[in-house]
Amino acid sequence: MTRFGGDEGGQAVVLLGLALTGMLVVGGLGIDAGLQYVERRHEQVAADSAAFAAAVSMVDNWSAANRATLATAAALDYAKRNGYDDDGLTNTVTVNIPPTSGAYAGNAGYAEIVVSVNVKTAFIRILGSSYATQSVRARAVGGIVAPPKDYALIALAKTGSPTMSLTGNAQVEVENAGILVNSIGTPALTTTSNASIEGSVDVAGTAQALGSVSGTLTTGASQQPDPLSYLAAPTSCGTTYTAVNATGGTTTLQPGCYPGISASGTATVLLASGTYVITGGGISVSGNATIKDSTPGDGVGVFIYNGCSFFPSSGGTCGAIGQSGNGNIDLEKAGTGQYNGVSIWQPCANTNALTVTGSPKSGIETTGSVYLPCAAVNVSGNGDLETGSGQLIASTVSAVGKGEIEVEWDATSSTPDRMPAIVE
Repeated sequence: MTRFGGDEGGQAVVLLGLALTGMLVVGGLGIDAGLQYVERRHEQVAADSAAFAAAVSMVDNWSAANRATLATAAALDYAKRNGYDDDGLTNTVTVNIPPTSGAYAGNAGYAEIVVSVNVKTAFIRILGSSYATQSVRARAVGGIVAPPKDYALIALAKTGSPTMSLTGNAQVEVENAGILVNSIGTPALTTTSNASIEGSVDVAGTAQALGSVSGTLTTGASQQPDPLSYLAAPTSCGTTYTAVNATGGTTTLQPGCYPGISASGTATVLLASGTYVITGGGISVSGNATIKDSTPGDGVGVFIYNGCSFFPSSGGTCGAIGQSGNGNIDLEKAGTGQYNGVSIWQPCANTNALTVTGSPKSGIETTGSVYLPCAAVNVSGNGDLETGSGQLIASTVSAVGKGEIEVEWDATSSTPDRMPAIVE
């Protein structure tokens, strides 16, 4: 009996030893797995940073013949900043432009970054020398997010019915690009039998087009983001002036802040080149008056920001931009700075419609973009709204009677910024 009890005790010791060994092995494997997980997280951060750096470089050097070389250098630099110097021994950093795998394989606008590291194991090496190190790999792809499709005229609102309408003998004409009606409304676009559109139209919703459309009319099109949403509003305006109410003669204004600008009767208001911030009173022209750029063709041009009375904060009272009678507004686009290519911007804090209701051969004419992302553009009577070399972007657009809207797109002055992004 005693002999059997001693055997059982020995067996228990052996079993306990085996159990402890198993626990140590499992625990060691867990520690090694944890080390590899931490390393992979670090690698992924480095790969993401390198991919984004390559994308930024490609945006900045889009027209350069050595764009890929510059992007590769940027990626390797950011990988090194994160501890991976591509020494070929402890780590490797591979930059593929274009990517060799994934959804963007073969696309030269994207860079694939692969970071590989040999991680020394703490416990798994007991299984043999081949397990002394384990390869850990992270991958990221960065590139250029394609700008939205070029449109000359955009009715930007994503809901509503209709968000673009033509009635009577109204006309809309676009050149070098089409029209986007961004609403999913039913219908989003309406035209009456005598109205006409010269150009192609993409409509996110449905269309009730009884008038003529010279180009292709596509319904169910993809909604698009605001192509000018990257613009930053001015935060100051230099000199602050009193409101202008000209009724005759010639008045020359300098850039700055104005509570409002009004021209009526036979007045001529000349705007010296620069930025004009309107703080609550809007801009109006009527009678036989004119508001225009004083030095067209100087390359600087005029930029108008139609804000509200609490500028530079949002809120307060806000005024509209309006034309009536034989009045005319004639503006040369901003030719320099962040507002290059833009003539008028009315921020979303100001939801007053831009209206053109004038006589034949009168209206608003600009050589740059007119941008009212949260307000309507309404043209009626015999009024004419003409935008050259840019876009007309408004929440909704309507033309009534013999109202006419003409927009000529010029990608060189109104192309949305290319944006860098991590895509994989």
